[in-house]
Amino acid sequence: MSSAPRTSVPRRRGLRQLAAAAGGAAGAAGLLARPAAAQGEAYTVSGSGVNVKEMPGPDGTPVPLRESFAVDAYYAQCIVEDNPAAFVMPTHAMGSVTIEPHAFFMAMYARQISLVSVPSA
Repeated sequence: MSSAPRTSVPRRRGLRQLAAAAGGAAGAAGLLARPAAAQGEAYTVSGSGVNVKEMPGPDGTPVPLRESFAVDAYYAQCIVEDNPAAFVMPTHAMGSVTIEPHAFFMAMYARQISLVSVPSA
């Protein structure tokens, strides 16, 4: 049976030197490491509700128009189910058009949502 060869460095001092070398290597690796190129902040959105828009009426008084909406990170929708009163809608080619009561329906759906910008206050 053979025994391990003896070294000239006592065990305790050798362990201290090993720990110092390991600490130095870790510190040097920290100095040489590049920062990760990750995104700054994560943004998420979700919610739903009802907006009440005031559209101009035929006589110029505001007419309420209810639109329900919902949005999350994957889907958005906005729906106007009915117009209980006549209102005037400006158009590009036909000028201002009067929409008679119960004659307007609008639905917008999106299945792809992306962030364009987040302006700072």
